[in-house]
Amino acid sequence: MKTLGKDEKTLHNRIKIVLAEKNMSQSELSELTGLSKSRISSYCTNNSQPSLETLRMIATVLKVNATRLIVPTPDGDEK
Repeated sequence: MKTLGKDEKTLHNRIKIVLAEKNMSQSELSELTGLSKSRISSYCTNNSQPSLETLRMIATVLKVNATRLIVPTPDGDEK
């Protein structure tokens, strides 16, 4: 079983992890979601947290289950 690193324990870092896995920049996520670059940046730096509706939209664009952005899985699977 994989041990969760500290970066996987917080929402903002899980968004950043998935962005890296998808080879997607914050700017690209901004364009695809219609959210401002500053808003995406604030989520990725934990200055603010997205609403559940926004989180679902981000998950849809990233093609992951929203749960993956909320609850880290030990094996990193996209359930």
